Amino acid sequence: DTLDASERIFQAAKKAEATILPCFTSRFDPRISAFRAAALEPGIGALGYMYSRRNTDANTFQRVFEKIAPSFWIACHDADLFRWFSGSEAKRVFCCAPKATPLGTFLLAQITFANGSHALLEQSSMGEAETGHHHSRFDVQGQRRRLELDLTRPLAETDDPNRLMLHHFIDVFLGKAAPRVSLEDGIRAMRICQALDNSIKSGEPIAL
Repeated sequence: DTLDASERIFQAAKKAEATILPCFTSRFDPRISAFRAAALEPGIGALGYMYSRRNTDANTFQRVFEKIAPSFWIACHDADLFRWFSGSEAKRVFCCAPKATPLGTFLLAQITFANGSHALLEQSSMGEAETGHHHSRFDVQGQRRRLELDLTRPLAETDDPNRLMLHHFIDVFLGKAAPRVSLEDGIRAMRICQALDNSIKSGEPIAL
């Protein structure tokens, strides 16, 4: 739940030549995978802007309150998705959030990537749970076309990202598949989360 801990895990894994696969469940969501394939089509044009709204609820947040900073909790999944969609690394972030309480919190983050693309993250953990997938969505804007993905509809059991991710992990350890996500992906996402946390605390943009 911190960059320092993640870096220690990374170095230990390299020394032991171990395979560690981060649990970025969004990469295994069939809706997001299909959406990314559509976003990379030539007709969309160069990707310029990404937007993610990922909302949870106060009851869920209370499990991690004072254990994990909001910038490291749900936001790590969006940091990974922004990297995955843009094919680039973050170079500057600015994030604001109020002091978290047991009633929840929210954060707003702007991320600029090295290839010139931009991302906006909106994440709220306040109030009671809503129907569907907490009214989450993911949008991308290319030079010629905009795509919007509504993530409110629940998935069929066979398409559950956690289920698909676990099957993939098993296949990797059995030597039947190459990892879709690496420990390096995890570290790079955590560096973004650390920058978000630093920005919240300082009130200033943070360069990576």
